[in-house]
Amino acid sequence: MPENTTTTTETSVPFLRSAVTSQAVEEHIVHLLGTKTEVPFLLAGHFAPDDARATPLVDSLAWTGAGSLHPFNAKPLIQVNLEGDERVLFMAYDRVVCVDNAECTRCDQVWWHFQLEVNEVPDGASISGLLDAGLPGPVVVEASDLPPEAFEESDDSNTEEAK
Repeated sequence: MPENTTTTTETSVPFLRSAVTSQAVEEHIVHLLGTKTEVPFLLAGHFAPDDARATPLVDSLAWTGAGSLHPFNAKPLIQVNLEGDERVLFMAYDRVVCVDNAECTRCDQVWWHFQLEVNEVPDGASISGLLDAGLPGPVVVEASDLPPEAFEESDDSNTEEAK
């Protein structure tokens, strides 16, 4: 991880719909590096949201640096290995929370944001997907990161369904 430095440059990176400084991003990442972490509802759709397997534990994580940004939400990325999963995943730094999130105001906000997201999807649906973005592993993309036109069906898909 790069040296923990403080900058005064304001960024437009949203953190739960508010602008944060690079210092706040680094503080969140440093907080995560010192605790046991999990990814709320990452596997919802594969497992019921109330199944513990829907929220996998993180085996290891690393900060990829301030220059590595999520392709849709422009948040800094972290590299994550989940327990029992060989893949290397990249995700927005605030997609990961500490396991003690009920006692952590920083992580509790993130947890509840994703709780609200998963409450809005039908059973068996997911709020997350994977995208190949030219990194050593896929990037976790949230449905809320995608523009509205990503959910519109094209004329081609309607034609195929009619056949």
